[in-house]
Amino acid sequence: LVQHGAMATVLANRCPLLRAVVGTSLENVERGVQQLAANTLIIEYPQKTLQQVRNLLSRFLRAKRALPEEVGRQLKELASCG
Repeated sequence: LVQHGAMATVLANRCPLLRAVVGTSLENVERGVQQLAANTLIIEYPQKTLQQVRNLLSRFLRAKRALPEEVGRQLKELASCG
């Protein structure tokens, strides 16, 4: 939970083991998990009610994760950029 997600997202995604998404909406969370097998959720709490935060967390935690092979390849390629 952060006030502003930009810095947290950039810093989290520097770690090869983390695939962070900002939970701006339920659809965004679902897309992040489906497309990237996101394993880190960043929520900008000042813009969300407690119920919205709960819904985002619930959706994120229940989602099944499977990193598409092509995305995994792209992530490895980007990691080698230094």
